[in-house]
Amino acid sequence: MSKRISDKTKEKIAKLVLYRSEHDTIKAIAAKMSVSLSTVNRSVQQYKNQIPATKEKMPEQWSQQERLQAVLDSYHLAAEEQSAYCRRNGIYPHNISQWHQQIQNNQMDKRIVEKIENKRLKAENKALRKEIAKKDQALSEAATLLLLKKRLEEACL
Repeated sequence: MSKRISDKTKEKIAKLVLYRSEHDTIKAIAAKMSVSLSTVNRSVQQYKNQIPATKEKMPEQWSQQERLQAVLDSYHLAAEEQSAYCRRNGIYPHNISQWHQQIQNNQMDKRIVEKIENKRLKAENKALRKEIAKKDQALSEAATLLLLKKRLEEACL
């Protein structure tokens, strides 16, 4: 005789299996919950189908342009910073090294390389121009203050 298992129980079984410790086996979880092994497997599959898929892509699914951008963004970073970059983007440091090697071996289209490098340089140029504008403004204000100070000293004398 088969017994009906509630959706909450199925979810609990699936979570026990998916987030189990290395010491727990699926058979042990099935015995603990008093269900068959096939019920456990079905519960896990149903639970997995309910979980929305992550937006992260596997490194193999990255386009050449995305790979090149990742190399440009992270290759110059220190090992710790590069690892943090990789964690944020769902890749590993060896992917960056491998992609960098591919670029060096001209396995990627040179036009893509130039396009991304130009984009990066334009952004850097824009940031530098903005910084220069701020410094020019500060210099202008400092010159104005010096001129006012000089006039005040002349007026007091």
